[in-house]
This record gives sequence, C-alpha cells and structure tokens, in this order.
Amino acid sequence: MTSTSTLPRPLLPRRDLVDNPRMRHVEGYWKRPYIAFESDEQSRCAARKLTEVERATVRIHSPRPEEYAPSAYGLAIDASAMLTSWAQAGSRLSGWDTARNLQDFYFPQSSRAREPLRGWALLAAVDATAPHHGVTVSCSTLVGDTYQRASLAQVLASRTG
Repeated sequence: MTSTSTLPRPLLPRRDLVDNPRMRHVEGYWKRPYIAFESDEQSRCAARKLTEVERATVRIHSPRPEEYAPSAYGLAIDASAMLTSWAQAGSRLSGWDTARNLQDFYFPQSSRAREPLRGWALLAAVDATAPHHGVTVSCSTLVGDTYQRASLAQVLASRTG
C-alpha cells in the first residue's frame, strides 16, 4: 500500500549535465534558493476578477537574454526564462495567449479549461518574483478616474480577501 500524503520532490540535477563543460551556465543552479509556486483557489479566484481592460493591457518586460541571471529556482523562475526567450524571439502574444500558453505547458491537466486561471496565477507569480530574475508583468488598472500601469501581482493581491 502506498501513501498518498507524500508530495513529489523537485527533480534533482543529473550529475552528467552539471559536470558537462558545455553546461557551465547551469553550474550552481541548484544551490540557489527554491521559490515554491502554488496555484491555490484564492489566486485563481483573483484572476477571475481581472477586468477586460486589465487583461488586454498586460505587458511583459524582460531583460535581454545575456543579462538574464536568476538568483533562485522554481516554477515561476522557469516561466520567467520562457517569457524571456519568447521576447527574444519577437513573440507578440496578448496577456490571454501568454497565460494560455503557460498553463498548457506547465499545467497540462488544465489545458482544456475555458479560462487560463492557472496561467494568470503563474504570470502574477513571475511578477512577484521579479527581484530574482528581472521579468516584470504590468497592466493598466483603474485608479480613480484614470488608468495607470500597475504590477499584475499587486493588482491580483488587491482582489483577494
């Protein structure tokens, strides 16, 4: 009989990849602090409360690939690397399409969902962990009578609770 209470551990690096001289940029990756990402019900409910203007005006600002140097690892950090590579390739996806692609890649069990709520939560997590990698996600939100740029993580945090 197996226990269902144990959680899967993060994948450990293969020794041959870390010792490979062509993979020097990976050296030390696993010694960085781990930042956990949990797509809980609260963050998905906050994503439902985004207005159409906020969803339509999402902008992702990422450093150039040669300047990208994360100081931690985890799902949000990996997603930031993917966003940086998409930006370098010249991808011009909308916020909805970016959230959908992230959800399809990282949460294949949710790929047929009507709304990419886990993808929006992951975009907010990327923005919240921006000090570790430099990728920021912003949107225009209504403040008083005018729209102003704001951090997606802050907008979603204001919608919870």
